[in-house]
Amino acid sequence: MSETEYWDLIHAERARLAALLTTLGTEQWAHATLCTEWSVEQVVAHLSAAANTGKWAWIRSIVRAGFDPAKHNARLLERRLGDSPGENLARFRDSPRRTSP
Repeated sequence: MSETEYWDLIHAERARLAALLTTLGTEQWAHATLCTEWSVEQVVAHLSAAANTGKWAWIRSIVRAGFDPAKHNARLLERRLGDSPGENLARFRDSPRRTSP
């Protein structure tokens, strides 16, 4: 698979997830997820962070966190989590075509 095909699949899945998220009610954004410590809204913010953090920024962040994934994720989540589900959805929807920040 070429890099272009790989990114096409990622973009398609991000767009599909964004469309699904538009159907959620406000209370559904607060529901627990399989990531037991995170709500749906927090998972979406995490995915937005992943889509908008370049390789070198990610490496710097994980090094600064002492290679502690929980600390690294908490820092990125704090930066990307918006004030409302709508803001988080908008941030995530802005991400689907990005291949690097």
